[in-house]
Amino acid sequence: MVEPLYDELMKDVEFQKYYHREVIMSEITTVIYESMKKQGLTQKSLAKIAGVSKGRISQILSGNYNITVKTISDLLFALKADLNISIKPKTWHEVYGIDRQVWTMPKLIVHQPMEQERKVA
Repeated sequence: MVEPLYDELMKDVEFQKYYHREVIMSEITTVIYESMKKQGLTQKSLAKIAGVSKGRISQILSGNYNITVKTISDLLFALKADLNISIKPKTWHEVYGIDRQVWTMPKLIVHQPMEQERKVA
């Protein structure tokens, strides 16, 4: 039953834009969370390293915060990670079954040295 609703919603350009934005935000918060866990960092320790409040980290990870490029940069710096973004054209037919050019959602890859350990006071 979800597919017919999804198909109907995807006919609306504003919904497509909203959906695209939410997918990108979800990818960003997921890679931040996964990097944090790989390093054994808590929200509190990441907040301390990044210079933000624990509440802000919680908001970001829950998706309830419109994260800026500056905040992403600060968090990746705290995680000792780099971000690579690639954008490539994709046809609307591939995405929505419509013959028109669109851009794909970026693939986010976080690179971080595996051997580095972080100690937080």
